[in-house]
Amino acid sequence: MSGRSKSGREGTYIGISRCDRRTNVTLAPIARTPGVPHRIRRTGCRDADRGEPVFKSVECRRLSERGVDRHRLVPGLERLDSGSRAGSAAHARLCRLVRLAFALVALSFGAAASAQLFSRFGDVHWVDSDGATRTLDDYRGRPVVMTLAYTACRKTCSSSMLVMRKMQEILARQGRDVAFVVVSYDPARDSPAEWRRYREARRLPASWHFLSGAEADTRRLADFLEMKYWVYDEHVMHDFRIVVFDADGNRKRDILWEQFPDLERELAGL
Repeated sequence: MSGRSKSGREGTYIGISRCDRRTNVTLAPIARTPGVPHRIRRTGCRDADRGEPVFKSVECRRLSERGVDRHRLVPGLERLDSGSRAGSAAHARLCRLVRLAFALVALSFGAAASAQLFSRFGDVHWVDSDGATRTLDDYRGRPVVMTLAYTACRKTCSSSMLVMRKMQEILARQGRDVAFVVVSYDPARDSPAEWRRYREARRLPASWHFLSGAEADTRRLADFLEMKYWVYDEHVMHDFRIVVFDADGNRKRDILWEQFPDLERELAGL
């Protein structure tokens, strides 16, 4: 974030924003220069009013300038005054670190994107909504549309189901035979009976596959899909993501919030 010192000189701050209660998103700008758009990353922080840990459900990825106008500095980090020699050196180090971070993210994403679903998880055992044991190899030979959800979720998971139904309509018009697979974030509670009730309440197609498995396997699959999650009280906090694999299990598309209007284009050529 940016601001002026008491002397009025421009500078760059490094800081953590307060939790934006209007959007239920915790924000953390890495750095900001006046007049230059900046990206927001999600994080956990401490409530500025009560000093308690805050973990909010993430519902958006970009906010307007008005959404990030109140910040507090990270304890122990100083203001980087671009007008001083020390500030310039520190700013240069920061820029190098940011470039390195983006390079590492790009490398890790490329590795994940080229990873193969069936070779990594084809023989892992899951239990479906009928109580039968299944493996992901059962869906080999068809494109797979996959996400993680849990039956007690009332917000992000419902949006995921609506988008997946829209995806099914689009793919059906294309004459595609696609497996829709939903794996539980909360396998200890999402029994076959719970998944059946979930399907019936939302009138989801019987051709969809709802799976629960061991906690360790669930965590590995979530990491593979880049769907990070954590437990807060009785809730599972998680992001929105739907991943599309081709018939050989190669990762082809990641459907995120901002791609809703472009589903036809995103699914073309699978």
